[in-house]
Amino acid sequence: MAEVFTFPDSFPFTPLDVSTLLVFIVTFVLAARFLKKVKNPGNLPPSVPGGWPLLDHLPTLVSTNPRLQFDEWARELGDIYRVKALGDDIYVVSGYTTIKEMMEKEELSTRRDRFMSAAMGGGHGVNGYLTSVGEGRIEVTCWRRMAASQTLATVPQSISGYSEQPFDVSSDLTTAAGNIICALVFGKRFDYGDTRFQYLQTTMKDFGADLAKYKFPFIHYIPIVQDGAEGLRFHSKKLQQFIREEIDQHRLNLNPGDPRDFMDHCLLQLDQQDGGGTWLNEDNVVYIIQDLFVAGTDTTAATLTWALLYMVLYPDVQKKVRENDYCNLYIHTF
Repeated sequence: MAEVFTFPDSFPFTPLDVSTLLVFIVTFVLAARFLKKVKNPGNLPPSVPGGWPLLDHLPTLVSTNPRLQFDEWARELGDIYRVKALGDDIYVVSGYTTIKEMMEKEELSTRRDRFMSAAMGGGHGVNGYLTSVGEGRIEVTCWRRMAASQTLATVPQSISGYSEQPFDVSSDLTTAAGNIICALVFGKRFDYGDTRFQYLQTTMKDFGADLAKYKFPFIHYIPIVQDGAEGLRFHSKKLQQFIREEIDQHRLNLNPGDPRDFMDHCLLQLDQQDGGGTWLNEDNVVYIIQDLFVAGTDTTAATLTWALLYMVLYPDVQKKVRENDYCNLYIHTF
């Protein structure tokens, strides 16, 4: 007599739940296979071959050192190639000359992820602001003038405190980069023990920890799974509130004849519009400054971390950099 399969009494799902899940999986697999058969335009860079069903090359990136893996793929496929992860194409650019050429192209000067954009302000940040056509713009020279006075002088002091013991410099560089952005935007550096600065650093750290979670678009279509952008929205609101408090403080001491920082330039532009402008409003200012922190803190720290690594690995280059009068101001004490 044939046995009839039954679910255990403790099984938390009903047969209907299981059937629905199976239908979802089968539909997802079929859709993925169909989409893979769609012919790509002929001008796309080469794609990394192979990969796992549905997950593509994500298991490879998780199980290996992704930097070394990217370098290996670059040697096989060239300076520009594509790698898939969960159905998304990741475009990888390698090599100094290729990266420099890419950074100089106007077409690649902006980027926006629609999920992240919705979580952080709907695309009204730096990209939307700087790419406005036919509208007023705050002069970029104000950035150059303010940035010229900022250095990483606090980093050597932090390093000297380790007394020649092994340490990870990335944390110190992240803190220093965040404080330099504060100096550019708010016109002041915070003491590292300042409670507001610690609050800002914690918020940025938590934001970064949640940044990877939203990157799985398919979870937005599964009702029982938590919204992947919820953490981004929560930490983004905390960061925006911090920025609005600084705006309120700046308005109290705003001097039209002597703007102190980027926020002053923005507020003066708002006053000139007298509330009638459409290209810039206070919400835009908040989103712009938020973008500067989110896009500028970890990226700056990571770049400087790699730069220090190369200084260690190539002492002859380090010597040349030390001999450069302009750079000597920044790295002499290293």
